[in-house]
Amino acid sequence: MMDMLSVVIGFMVVALISFGLNIPLGLWRATTKKFSLSWFISIHTAVPLIYYLRVSQGLNYWTIPFFFALAILGQIAGGRIFNKYVRTRPVEVAFRKSNQEVTILFRLIWLTFGFLSLIIGILGVILPLLPTTPFILLAAALFAKSSTRLYNYLAENKYFGPIIISWQETRTVPPRAKIISGLFMSVSVIASIAYMLS
Repeated sequence: MMDMLSVVIGFMVVALISFGLNIPLGLWRATTKKFSLSWFISIHTAVPLIYYLRVSQGLNYWTIPFFFALAILGQIAGGRIFNKYVRTRPVEVAFRKSNQEVTILFRLIWLTFGFLSLIIGILGVILPLLPTTPFILLAAALFAKSSTRLYNYLAENKYFGPIIISWQETRTVPPRAKIISGLFMSVSVIASIAYMLS
């Protein structure tokens, strides 16, 4: 039973990384010229890591098409995010063309780190040692600098929105979030102790 659970968890982690890692790479791909060296690098950068994770988790060959499909979906999602949230955002008229390119580059960097922070924050809900709140707040700050639509979506989210709003208004974490995180930490510590004793 425990062996099957570890395989399922390993599969889910590799699947999440296959999709999540390709979102920022898809953002990068959307800024490059098609079939250029940068374009090929942005598409194939994640392949060795996904291969290594698949082999290290002991996953069979039948998982390759699934991870391949998730990587493609991540690339498509990154390209669509770029087209919808970054490219359409108006740039201040005072900037010259070179400064506009730098501004777009910084927005891409902030978007990339915002998505990585959001993914780590979501993983923190499941994994006991990763904190959720700091990464969600970091993602909100990075989205505020790069895309107001993504920031508004995160701030209006029914799970993460209250954390962000409470932090903006009072610079504190809501009591409900503290109680929930304390319960999750307690359960994980008790489960770890029970596992060690058995």
